[in-house]
Amino acid sequence: STLFPYTTLFRSQIVGYSIIANGLNHAFLYSGGSMMDLGTLPGAATSDAYGVNDSGQVVGYSGSAGGEGHAFLYDGGTMIDLGTLGGCCSEALGINNSGQVVGYSLFTAAGGGGMLSCPAAFLRYRF
Repeated sequence: STLFPYTTLFRSQIVGYSIIANGLNHAFLYSGGSMMDLGTLPGAATSDAYGVNDSGQVVGYSGSAGGEGHAFLYDGGTMIDLGTLGGCCSEALGINNSGQVVGYSLFTAAGGGGMLSCPAAFLRYRF
C-alpha cells in the first residue's frame, strides 16, 4: 500500500494515512516498529490521522468517500467521534501532551448559503 505520513515524534511515532486494498484511505499509527490501521468511525469509509502525542493518542478525520465527516480521537484502541460545532464536518489537526485537541469545524452561516470555517478546541475530551 502507499503511505502518506503527516506527523512524526522523536519517539519514532508516525501518523498519516495509507491507501488500502479497496483504494480508500485509512489512518495509521506507526510505533515500535509496526504499523497499525486505526480503522474508521462507524459508518465511515475513510480516515486520515494528522496528529499524535507522547501517549500515543491520535487525532484526525473520518468520513464518507465524498468528504463529509468528523474529527476523531483514537485512544486506547477506540476511535472517538469528536462531533462538530453544528455543521456537517470537522477535522482534528493536533493534540498536545495534556490531551487537548485542536482543529476546525464547518457550519452554515446564519441566513443560509456558504460554509464558514471556525477554529475549534475539543476540550471536553481532555484526558
